[in-house]
Amino acid sequence: MQTSWAVVGLAAAGYDPLRVKMRGRTPAGLLRRYAARSRTTADIERTAIALAAAGLPASTGGLSGRLVRSQRRDGSFAGLVNLTSYGLIALRASGQPAGSSRVQRAARWLEARQNADGGFNFARRGSPATVDDTAGAVQALAAAGRRGTPARRGLAWILGRRNGDGGFALQPPGGSNSQSTALAAQAMVAMGSSPAGRGGATRSPLGYLGARQQANGLVRYSSRSAVTPVWVTSQALAAIGRRALPVRIRR
Repeated sequence: MQTSWAVVGLAAAGYDPLRVKMRGRTPAGLLRRYAARSRTTADIERTAIALAAAGLPASTGGLSGRLVRSQRRDGSFAGLVNLTSYGLIALRASGQPAGSSRVQRAARWLEARQNADGGFNFARRGSPATVDDTAGAVQALAAAGRRGTPARRGLAWILGRRNGDGGFALQPPGGSNSQSTALAAQAMVAMGSSPAGRGGATRSPLGYLGARQQANGLVRYSSRSAVTPVWVTSQALAAIGRRALPVRIRR
């Protein structure tokens, strides 16, 4: 999982993931194995997004076919908001046009699950919204070319939950963390809004991430924790690079 998000982060930061080597090896072989072995919806979606970021064919290991087959007739993926958001993003990453029926069915299903306050919950409409799930849905709707009222309301919900340090909590109200902040920043980028704040303000999403970055480049999860440093830093890279999902390598 962390390799896939590292590939996305590197591509977003302007590095070709397939030129990054450790002991002469690149992530290409591992991504191909992931593509061949992925069977759960989450694994299929994440790998499809990573393949696009690495510039590898969506058909690698038969992955694109499995992605298409994992979409339900109602447009959802597993009947869950989070998986449908990333399923839509994965469809776009694998080459499905924004206007395709599969992408638009997923987008309409998502819009129908938006809470009255504009946020989105992981699973169902009416349950408390989270920043992560709302940011994923906003990015998905933007990727589908649907930046209208539902996407704008989703972004407004996110922006209304920003903490005083510029960051965001997974479940507001709560302490800020770098992953939720990075996703919020990507949602802003997807909707054409700057996550940097005026004059590069420190109390902005990018200011929060910058304050969590260490001298060696690692981005801490929060001021108190440095858990899962590769995953956290990878997601922060995508936000710092101001790239919304899906990210595609620019060669």
